[in-house]
Amino acid sequence: MWLSEMFEEEGRPRLAMTFEQQDLLTRFTDELRKPTIDGGLKRIRREKPPWYEDSSHEAALHSHLMKWKKGELVDADSGAHPLVHAAWRLLAIACQETGNVPYGPQENR
Repeated sequence: MWLSEMFEEEGRPRLAMTFEQQDLLTRFTDELRKPTIDGGLKRIRREKPPWYEDSSHEAALHSHLMKWKKGELVDADSGAHPLVHAAWRLLAIACQETGNVPYGPQENR
């Protein structure tokens, strides 16, 4: 049996994941939690709009990339690597563009 057959059901990927996939998602979640918490605190203080309405993701993405290019390895506010912030902004853009955003009244607005 081919590895791809083990993880496909009717031509679609199955929900079961390998240990490596689970480990990777856990690590990504741990890293993405840092800018998520930092941004959330700034949103509570009304310093930023809700992520799904924020139009500054692309500009912030470039800012985080430049910080990394200049040698920054840790964001002073979140403790995260600048590329983690960049990844977060890319994911936010992708969610906005695909409509994967909350609808209706939101908590902490």
